[in-house]
Amino acid sequence: MHASSPSLFVAILIACLIVLILVIFFTATMIRYQRRNLALYREKLAAEITTLERERARMAEDLHDELGPVLAGVKLKLNSLDRLNKGDQEVLDKVHSDIAGLLNRMKDISNDLMPVTLIKKGLIKAVDQMADEINHNNGLHVMFSSGKLPELSQPVVINLYRICQEIMTNTIKHAGAKELSIHLQRIENKLVLVTVDDGQGFDHRQFSSQGPGHGLVNLHNRTEMLNGELYVDSKPGNGTKYRIEIPI
Repeated sequence: MHASSPSLFVAILIACLIVLILVIFFTATMIRYQRRNLALYREKLAAEITTLERERARMAEDLHDELGPVLAGVKLKLNSLDRLNKGDQEVLDKVHSDIAGLLNRMKDISNDLMPVTLIKKGLIKAVDQMADEINHNNGLHVMFSSGKLPELSQPVVINLYRICQEIMTNTIKHAGAKELSIHLQRIENKLVLVTVDDGQGFDHRQFSSQGPGHGLVNLHNRTEMLNGELYVDSKPGNGTKYRIEIPI
């Protein structure tokens, strides 16, 4: 009985080692599988967002290069008409006003699709201009500040701009806030975007596809595309804070 004890111990030890090896192998396989799935998800997400931005740029270019000159030409022709009787002149003035409004709206749509300032002057100027426009046209006061940033790739620039745009839009539509602060800076090897509003806040654990929840999905997708991390600190009655960290 005692003579068989060492053999039994060795057998149990070998069995435990086999189980441990199987557990390690299974865990490593699952980690590789999850990493591969995450990489594929990011590639798919990046392709979808890149396609979306290209389509936006194409539409903005079409509006500017094709529809814009046509409307401007019609406006010039209306201006060249001789003076008409009072009734006809009132109709002409109304058409003239409508075309002018349509031209302005077309410029706004084109700028929303692909902001001229973002292309010509870069991220900081574009976000600052967007904040300034909101300050002049809405009940929300946006304070934007930025540290010195390194040269950024186009995908990073476009997605950071869209992230800021999404946060400002959601704050206007859903937060009921009076103030929104946005700060962008480089901290070591990361870009860090922090936004804080004094709005009504929300329970981000229970968001839906409506309201701020849809905006959270967009923020998460764009952050994910840049291999970044999104942190949300919000609860009803206490405003909302976003912190987004992007590796560079």
